[in-house]
Amino acid sequence: MSRVRLGCVAFLNAKPLVHGHSREVALMPPAEIARQLADNRLEGGLCPVFAWLREPSRYVAADGIGIACRGAVHSVILAHRGPLTELRRVRLDGASRSSANLLRVLLAEFHDSRPEFVDLPEPASGDERLRAAGDGMLLIGDAAIRFRRRRQSDVQVLDLGEEWLRCTALPFVFAVWLLRADLPDLAGLGDRLRGWAAENADRVDELARRYGGDDPAFAAHYLGECIRYRIGRAEKRGLAKYAELLAKYGLIAANPRRLRWV
Repeated sequence: MSRVRLGCVAFLNAKPLVHGHSREVALMPPAEIARQLADNRLEGGLCPVFAWLREPSRYVAADGIGIACRGAVHSVILAHRGPLTELRRVRLDGASRSSANLLRVLLAEFHDSRPEFVDLPEPASGDERLRAAGDGMLLIGDAAIRFRRRRQSDVQVLDLGEEWLRCTALPFVFAVWLLRADLPDLAGLGDRLRGWAAENADRVDELARRYGGDDPAFAAHYLGECIRYRIGRAEKRGLAKYAELLAKYGLIAANPRRLRWV
């Protein structure tokens, strides 16, 4: 089990799941984790849930832990000019397909909006600018946090976690530990990953000081209040609703009614 190849994002929000075990994981953007899992270059990874919902039979997930929110998540946002119903073009941070498809279903289902979606040529840095009415940009992770601090006063921000809760009354699950279904001792690996999370469950302030840069107070609020690391029944209902909408809008082939957790 010690030789299992695991991938994890470098974002602040993942630190409570992997702190103390950084030598056991490779850091990369979430979409790259999904690609390397698909190519069998990784056996497991903290991965956007879209990768699981697209190929549910290929993976299982470590039960009880992940990255979720119930309300404002702060780090997954649509920055836009003008009303949502008048959006014409949205630039997507290609680092996460879950967040991009969350935005698609939120706009289509609850705002009757279907703008053109265009991938940014490079991962967003948080310094991007919006210049025209009808223009929007999806930002995730640390880039979204930086953008909110520096944004132009006339740019609006839609927090996707907050909007999902408003529209569905459910939490949203962004990422879980996906494991290849053909691995031996999946239950043991799940226990190992839950153990990592348990080690850091009461260390929010310590992790905020260590990883929070020049604003550890914000980092403590973000890690302790905005992000939820427990995946329970309500979070699984939110995941099922997301799968239902993905299937409705043709973003996955079919709604996976049963997902396997270990």
